[in-house]
Amino acid sequence: MTSGRQGNRPHPATAAPLALAGRLARWLRHHLLGAFAVLGIIAFTLGLIGAYREFHADPATFSWPNVVFFAATLFIADGTIFQNLGHYPLSLEIARFLAPIATAVGVADAVSTVFAQRFERFRARRACHHVVVCGCGPTATALVDRLSWSRRVVLVAEDAEREYPDTELPPGLLRVVGDPMEPRVLAQAGIARAEVVYGCLPDTSANLAIALAARRLSAARGDQPLRCLAQVGDLSLIPHLRARRIGLSDDTGFRLDFFAVEVLGAHAMLARHPPDWASADPPDG
Repeated sequence: MTSGRQGNRPHPATAAPLALAGRLARWLRHHLLGAFAVLGIIAFTLGLIGAYREFHADPATFSWPNVVFFAATLFIADGTIFQNLGHYPLSLEIARFLAPIATAVGVADAVSTVFAQRFERFRARRACHHVVVCGCGPTATALVDRLSWSRRVVLVAEDAEREYPDTELPPGLLRVVGDPMEPRVLAQAGIARAEVVYGCLPDTSANLAIALAARRLSAARGDQPLRCLAQVGDLSLIPHLRARRIGLSDDTGFRLDFFAVEVLGAHAMLARHPPDWASADPPDG
């Protein structure tokens, strides 16, 4: 089911910086969140201890709501408690510098998350000669796991980020979250420059809708034909669909074919375990 033009990929001078930036964004997202959690817990704990000691020295102003409130305001660099410019407990001195740092790390984590998501969508939209896999499930997962280690793959599904979280993202995979039957969502997957599209939804009619949308979006490709393979749940439909091509065989270069998991599985099993009669010598005659 793979395309024959696997070597036609973006120039390394362009692809390498984009991939490096994507990995850097994911690294920042992972490590900044952990750093924010650790710094925040330490700063808030030290702030509680320091605020307790500071307020406990003056029974007229001591109360637990005051302690918790002033410990929390350290994260927004509120200096109300330090207006007297006196000497404060060491834990409070550490917390008043550590808490704003934790806040800055949290803001950086939020910014990096937004940047990583938008940058991934940008890379998917600008991809060239890639494979678009529509839908989630065993068939889509098998395609992504097989292809994404050797070439660029864009997964289009409503739960793409749940199926492939950042911590388990293959190097060649980009995700587009949305309904793959929507032309707008397919356009975000760069289908105008894709090489092959797989419709792997469990509903055959949904995969045909993906093929129709892909055909409309690929009308202006010129001499770069788009190949689309739609999964069919009922084996008896494949001969009829291949015979009629449901009106999608035209002069635009769009090529449509159909496949069933059962047939592919049978072919794979026979290729791996050929029967005895397949290698037997033909009878003399």
